[in-house]
Parts: sequence; C-alpha cells; structure tokens
Amino acid sequence: MRIHHIAKSLRRAAKVRAKTARPAAFLALSLLTLAATGCATITTPQANANLNVEIRVKDFQQGTSQIITRFADTKNNTVQFVSGETIACNDQFLRYDSGYLERLVGLGAYVGAVPRVPAGGAYKFAYTPVRASAPIPDPVVVSVNVVNAPVHVTSPASGSAVPIPKSAPLTIHFDPVSLANTTILAVAVDSRAQVTFTLPQRETGAITMQPDQFTNFNLGPGVLSLVRVTNVSHENAPFNKLTINYENISQFPVTWQ
Repeated sequence: MRIHHIAKSLRRAAKVRAKTARPAAFLALSLLTLAATGCATITTPQANANLNVEIRVKDFQQGTSQIITRFADTKNNTVQFVSGETIACNDQFLRYDSGYLERLVGLGAYVGAVPRVPAGGAYKFAYTPVRASAPIPDPVVVSVNVVNAPVHVTSPASGSAVPIPKSAPLTIHFDPVSLANTTILAVAVDSRAQVTFTLPQRETGAITMQPDQFTNFNLGPGVLSLVRVTNVSHENAPFNKLTINYENISQFPVTWQ
C-alpha cells in the first residue's frame, strides 16, 4: 500500500532532518498521517467552507509546544498563503514549512514553537482569511483545550542502557489511560539520527518495536519517546473539515547497547 511506502520514505527523511532538529521526527509522524494520497501545493485563496484544516499540538511537558497547522482544499491539495492570509497560535504567527521532508510527500504546513500552556488552559488559533475588500475580515478563532494526560513510562528507565533488539522486540511499559479517541505510538532515535517508530495503537500498558526496525541502529546515546495522541472534537467551525490532535509526548535519554 502507498502508506507503507511513504512511511519508509519518511523514516529516511526524518533521519536527514533530525541531524539539525530532533522534533523533525515528530513532524514526520504528523505528515505520515496525511500522506495516504498524493497531493500538490496550491496558492489560490479558498473560501472557509472549502478548507480542510488540521491542527496538531505537541506537548513535551516542558518548555515550548510544537504547533503544526495544515490547510488543504477538498481534494487534499496543500494551501499555501500568498494573498495576505495569516494563521497564529496564542498571538504568535506560524511560518510555512515546505522543506525537504514536506516536498517528499507534497505537503506543507504552518509551524511554530509557542510557550507551553499549563493544565486548564488552551491554545488559541486565529486564522485571518484573504481580504477581498475593506474592511479586514474577522479572524476565525479555534480554541484547543490542553489535554492533561502526560505519559508515565515505567520501563526502560530514563538514562538506562537498552540493548538494540536483535531477535526479540523492545517492549516499552507505561501507565495506560482510559481516554476517548486516544492512541499511543513509540519513537526511537540513535546517536546518528537514525529514526524508527510504530504506528498509533490502542493503549494496553505496553508497546513493542520489532528487531527489523533497528537494523541500522548504532551503539551509544539515544532517545526513546512515547506519544499519546488524542483526537479532539470541535463543533461549529466554518471549515469544510477541522481535525484537531493533541499529543502528550514523553522523551527520555537511553544508551543503546
């Protein structure tokens, strides 16, 4: 299937991008979920009713949250703004990212890092459409409440030595939660920016990564991550379709042996 071919390509691309920025691995995962069909990039302004919008909030539990917002037409063609449209999160404008990884699958998105919002708060997105004539149109505002569901990993421990899987899978144990519309996935990175990941799955308290995923992994320092993805419903948006995913991400260092 095309999605598996794209998954392999994104793993290779994530390796390239991870050399300069480790969060690129998570951008690769975001693009994977959008890449089941090919698409192009268009710049023609679209009416709100013709826009499919995907919002992703990546909560690393500290520092800044990574924000990804993609606009597409009803045929899944990426919409890039060139006529004065803007998208901001918590009053910070997002920039269009159309680098190597995005060109690989014909995607682009508006991204940025904003200060993390604590539990009980919300990320406010404001999209300003193109101005056909005066006055300036009112922005479309979408609030995404924080999903306070951090991932608690029980093993392996942060900073521990983890054998690179050869014949048996690597099993990561965590405290599962009962949260509607929620799945979890794992990401592993080595010292030379080799990246591998699982597809999202239901929470059982354990997630496994198969030995063939680690064929090219190198000994030394690395990172393991678990990503809890919650699909957030939102009503009354003026778009053709609005998809919101909130990701609670737990990252911890390991030493591959």
